[in-house]
Amino acid sequence: MRRKFAKRFRLLWTVALPVTCAVVASPAPISLEEVVARALDASPHVNSARAAIDEGDARLRQARSAYYPQIGNSGLAKAGLSGALNGLQPVGLPNSPFYRNFADALNFYHPGLDFGRTKHSVGVARKLREALEVDLQATQASVAVDAVILYYGVLRAQRTLAAAETSVSSRELTMRQARAFYEGQIRSKVDLSLAEADLAGARLARLEAQTVLKSVNTRLASMLGDFDTPDYDLAAPRPGLPEIERLDSLVEETLANRPELRALEARHEAAVETVSLARSRRKPILSMFLSGGWARFNPLTLSNLVAVGAGLTFPLLTFGKMEGAIEEAEARVNLIDHEMEALRRRVRLEVQLTHQALERAVLSVPLTNQRRDASGEAVRLARARYREQLGSLVDLSQAESVLADSEAASLRAILDTKTAETRLAYAVGRTLPVGSM
Repeated sequence: MRRKFAKRFRLLWTVALPVTCAVVASPAPISLEEVVARALDASPHVNSARAAIDEGDARLRQARSAYYPQIGNSGLAKAGLSGALNGLQPVGLPNSPFYRNFADALNFYHPGLDFGRTKHSVGVARKLREALEVDLQATQASVAVDAVILYYGVLRAQRTLAAAETSVSSRELTMRQARAFYEGQIRSKVDLSLAEADLAGARLARLEAQTVLKSVNTRLASMLGDFDTPDYDLAAPRPGLPEIERLDSLVEETLANRPELRALEARHEAAVETVSLARSRRKPILSMFLSGGWARFNPLTLSNLVAVGAGLTFPLLTFGKMEGAIEEAEARVNLIDHEMEALRRRVRLEVQLTHQALERAVLSVPLTNQRRDASGEAVRLARARYREQLGSLVDLSQAESVLADSEAASLRAILDTKTAETRLAYAVGRTLPVGSM
C-alpha cells in the first residue's frame, strides 16, 4: 500500500513540478510605470542634467564663500633684495623688506564692504542653479514622453501584427475553399489564383508588421539600456477614453507649468542679477587683511609679529570696460525676453496642435469600431454567398481586405488616443498619464 502510494505521489510530483515551474517562471507583463522608470534610470541625458546640477551647486558654494574670510598660510626663506622675489608672491609677514628673512604667517583676508558684489554673485549662481534643476525636470519629462510613446508604439505594432496574422489565417481558409472548388470543378482557376494572390498580399502585410514590431522593439530596448532586443510583453493600457478639456484653460496652464518656460524665467532673473553685479563693480571695495606669525625681527615684539590693515579700491577710469559689461548684461536680458516670447508662442502652438490631435483621435474611435463591425458582417455574408455559389471570390476578397484594414484601424485607434493624451500632457507640462490596467 505504501509503495503504491509513494509511486502515485512520485508520478503526481513529476507531472505537477513542470507545471508549477512554468507558472512561477512566467514573468508578469511590463507595466508602463516600469518602462518609464527604467528609461529614466538608463537615460544619459537625465544623468547629464543631474551632473549639471552638481556643477551649479559647486558654483553656488564658490560664490557664497566670499561672505567669509579667506584664510591661508604663507612662508618664505630668502636672501637678497625684497623686490627680487616678487615672483613668489609672498603674502603677509613674509613680504617684509629685509635682505635676509625667514618668516611664516597665518593670513586672513575679507572684502569687508563690496557694495553688493557678493550678494549679486550669489544671486546669479542661485538662479542659474534653479534653472538647471528645472532643466532636469524638462529632460525627465522629455525622456518619459518618448518612453510612453514607444510603449504605445510597441503595443500598436503587436496588435497590428495580430490583425495581420488573423488576416493570413482568413486568406488561407479562403484559398483552401477555392482550391477545393477548383478541384471539384465547381469554380474556375481564376478564383484559385485570386485567392493565392490575396494570401500572398496578406503574408506581405504580416511581414511588414513584423518588421515594424522589430524596429520599435529595438528602439525601446535602446531606451531601456537592454543590449539585446527582447520581445517585450507589455501590460494593456488603462481602459476608457480621455476627456477633451477646454483649450484656453490648457494654454493658461501651459504658460504657468511648462518647465522650459520656468527654466528660461530663472535664467532671465539670473541675467537681471548680472546687470546689478556689473553695476556694483563701479563702486569701491573696502577690504581688510590680518597677518600674524613669526619673522626674523629684532626685537620680537607684538607689533612686529602681527600686521593688520584695510584698503580701499575705487575704479576711476576704465575706458568703457565697466560700461561695456553693463551694456552686455542688459543686452542679455533683452535677448532672453525675446527668447521667452518665442518659446511662449511655440508651446502655445504645440498645445493647440496636440489638442486637435487628441480630439480627432477620440472622435475616430467609435467610427473605426462601427466600420469594423460592419466589415465583419460583410465578410460573413460574402463567405456564405461564396459557399452557396451566389457570390464571386472578388467580392469575398474585397470584403476580407476591408475587414483586415478596419480591425487594424480599430486596434490602433485606442492606442492613438493614449499617444495623443500623452503628447498633450507633455505639452501642457503635466505629469504624464501612465496608469495601466
